[in-house]
Amino acid sequence: IVVLARYAGIDLRQDGRLAESHQAIAKQLQTNIDGITVELGDKLITGIQPWFDARKARQFDSYWNWARQDAYEWIQQTIAMCITGVATDVDVSNKERLQQLQNRADVQLHFESATSVQRAIRINAA
Repeated sequence: IVVLARYAGIDLRQDGRLAESHQAIAKQLQTNIDGITVELGDKLITGIQPWFDARKARQFDSYWNWARQDAYEWIQQTIAMCITGVATDVDVSNKERLQQLQNRADVQLHFESATSVQRAIRINAA
């Protein structure tokens, strides 16, 4: 097998060499950690462990909120146009605006938009 592997250009020890290098790196890192523990003490090492809790993570992304704001503005402009009959200056076509909102909307926004549009239709019909 060794002769055939050598003839084919296959290194049979490649995985073994890789494992040995990983073991050497792990041993070096453990030596570094042991040195830090000796110098600073065990209490410090255990005291600086992470306290991350995924359930308490906050997301500071307001992209969904801007989509909601754009939807409300569009609905208000549509209601005003239905009541007054005068179109407001809009730099984006309704088709483009709808596509932008669909790309950014979440389930709650879909529900709120549908409810607002139904309300606008009832007001306009009255």
